Amino acid sequence: MPHTPHSGPLAHALHPVRALPYLTRWRLTLACSALKAGGERLAAIARQIGYDSAMAFSLAFRRMYGVSHGRYRIKSRVARDSDAVNVAEP
Repeated sequence: MPHTPHSGPLAHALHPVRALPYLTRWRLTLACSALKAGGERLAAIARQIGYDSAMAFSLAFRRMYGVSHGRYRIKSRVARDSDAVNVAEP
């Protein structure tokens, strides 16, 4: 496969982040936003960000963040609720 301007050694020197790890981080960042917002089921979030299954998404999430998606969602909800309480207090 020939090198294109976006895939050759020069491109790697300018942007040393590999495409797949970058894509994984980006997708999981999107998932974090969806998990914080709440309301959507895990399978729907997984499909929206490009995973074929909730299980594949769950494994990738735990590998990246060291915590399950469920625990992340709960911690986000608690943090959001405590922020709301702090803002409401004089």
